[in-house]
Amino acid sequence: MEEAFALKILRIKLSIQAILLVIFKRAIDLAYESGYIPRIFVLIILRCH
Repeated sequence: MEEAFALKILRIKLSIQAILLVIFKRAIDLAYESGYIPRIFVLIILRCH
């Protein structure tokens, strides 16, 4: 029973990560088109640390 619950949580986490990744890629595309790329890179660097 606990294993099934853990798998469900893991699946939810993975789907959330996938959605965030899609949103993040879209944001980078929009920033690139708008000329905001340097600022986006700063945000990426800040998030990574």
